[in-house]
Amino acid sequence: MATIGKAILFPSAVNALGGNLPEGLTSEVWWSPSHPFKSSLTGESAKDVCDAWTKETGKQWTQPIGFKYAGFEIASDVLRRTLTLDKKRSARPLQ
Repeated sequence: MATIGKAILFPSAVNALGGNLPEGLTSEVWWSPSHPFKSSLTGESAKDVCDAWTKETGKQWTQPIGFKYAGFEIASDVLRRTLTLDKKRSARPLQ
């Protein structure tokens, strides 16, 4: 068994190995439909986000989707805590 960082992160990379070659390989899991995530923007679960991705693109979900989505969650949180856009340090502290 081998864990190879990012080398098999995408289905296309695993498929490129062909045959039984990918059998026994592992990858660290960054994010998946099973993660206990609920969007503060839409209320969607990780599974909902993955299902929507697959429906819209016709492609299998990949782990980076969660990290890309997280950027919107972070931006939304910063804007919610911002008291004014006129000053550099105007956000309420994290709770």
